Amino acid sequence: MSSATKQSGRPAGAIAPAPYWEFDWQLIADGGLKLANLVAVGTDPAAPTASVPVAELVDFTDLKIAFNDTTANTFVEFPVAAAFAHKDSRFAFGTNGTNGNLDVPDPLYQYGMMLTLVHDFGGTCKVKLSLSIAFRGATNDFDPGGVPVHMNIYPQIGWTWESTGSSKRRVRRFRGSVRVTVNNQTPASPRVPPLGSMPEIMAMPAVAENIANCFTDSNVSKEPGNTRCAIMVRGKTADLEFFVPDRSLINDEKPFGWGMVFDYMLMNIQDELEYTAVYGPADTGFYGTPWRTGLYKWPAAAGSFKPDYKVAKAPRQGCYDNIHLHGRMGMVDINGNEQIHAPFCGHSCVHMHWRWSGVAAGTAPVERRWYYKGWSTGKTIEGNTTDHSPLIPPNQKLTVAICRPGHVRVNDTQILPSTGRGKLDKLRKLIWYCADVIHTDDVPINATEQQVILEAGLGWAYRYALPADECPALYSFFGLLTAFKGEPDKPYTQERIMEFFEKKVYPGFRYYDDGTIKCDQIPQGTYDQEMTGPGKPMEKL
Repeated sequence: MSSATKQSGRPAGAIAPAPYWEFDWQLIADGGLKLANLVAVGTDPAAPTASVPVAELVDFTDLKIAFNDTTANTFVEFPVAAAFAHKDSRFAFGTNGTNGNLDVPDPLYQYGMMLTLVHDFGGTCKVKLSLSIAFRGATNDFDPGGVPVHMNIYPQIGWTWESTGSSKRRVRRFRGSVRVTVNNQTPASPRVPPLGSMPEIMAMPAVAENIANCFTDSNVSKEPGNTRCAIMVRGKTADLEFFVPDRSLINDEKPFGWGMVFDYMLMNIQDELEYTAVYGPADTGFYGTPWRTGLYKWPAAAGSFKPDYKVAKAPRQGCYDNIHLHGRMGMVDINGNEQIHAPFCGHSCVHMHWRWSGVAAGTAPVERRWYYKGWSTGKTIEGNTTDHSPLIPPNQKLTVAICRPGHVRVNDTQILPSTGRGKLDKLRKLIWYCADVIHTDDVPINATEQQVILEAGLGWAYRYALPADECPALYSFFGLLTAFKGEPDKPYTQERIMEFFEKKVYPGFRYYDDGTIKCDQIPQGTYDQEMTGPGKPMEKL
């Protein structure tokens, strides 16, 4: 098997409908499989052959194993270069695939490749490593609400072991990391005449920057009696009709907004960051324990707010639940801050979710609500069954870092150094997804059973769904209806929907303003070290 194979652009013979992916791929002795120059082609109807950058590199690292006969679970490197020569190692590349495991087969898979590497560790234990990636075409089912239209990639690591002869060597831990170095940006876009009551804006130039944000989905914002602040924007923002209360949009007297979707966030991240995203079996106090619930003061100067901002963390839930890494806009929001695109996020936005709350999952159509449910724990382990639970199996611990391209892991316990972390690049940001698969009595790493890392994949959203045929729920947005009021033909074009979110939603969606206190609806950073990880704690009752 060749150790250096490269193919550029669209694979020959593929019949993928637009939009479609193009990329380079290469088999390498260090890391096995590497993909570069990932672009999306055909996302702009006016330029069907134009490409848009999404990621400059996808690669695999931290390919390590711990055996039962090693000291204190000391890791052993999987010898990628040597494994290429094994008789069972192989590489497969396919086009135009269909996922037939669903009730309704999914024909959107454009390309897929898998590198399988095998090593016998001197005849003591046969370990199989599978490095794969699948590319999926455009649809709007990645987000429960169906608002963003996206294209997905699924880079995954699969580990399997089996005993050799009379050997008693067993695998007790696997590790693997998927790294995605993104370079997504908001492309230049012409503007149509004024949209309804919105002022006309100039054509938006391309901005070669992106914004990294981490969010935690709320598990309890819709609980009866929850007195989280009423989500309103008033005063100078009264022209944003989206935020005018409408009885059909109010739940327990609270219109839809950040305070209902999220508990807290870390937005417009400037410095390298590392945190525990999902706790594993060895994390006493976070794994098999009941929910961790606390009441907090938000904002810190309570003013007219009631100091009982409730947060409840589900078992295994870590610091943050997702990354939204979107193209930078060419204009600021109503308070002069960087526009932050959440939720939905369709402006050249990389979405990576490892947990959805039941609140979020409840917005999905019933027939695919299972997709946003997580794994069960205990004696019976099943995926896509449990509200609020992470999307990774209960024998995995997930560590996530956002760092500069080309970063090298510090040691086996840390991706980034404890001090002296650098500034993020304005465009090229490395998302480091590291999972440890840990043997336990309840969730053992059994022989011949594959352990999969990063099953959920990630999506790149490039526009918003059209209301009539893609996402009828968009009609419920009060501001959208107002913007098109008096236009009987309802020209819900892609360009106009984009402008609606740019001008009507994101400029003020995050804020509270009662005329006296003006602030974010939810805290920036974290507000309980024990519950949520690194950051400046907010005041707890």
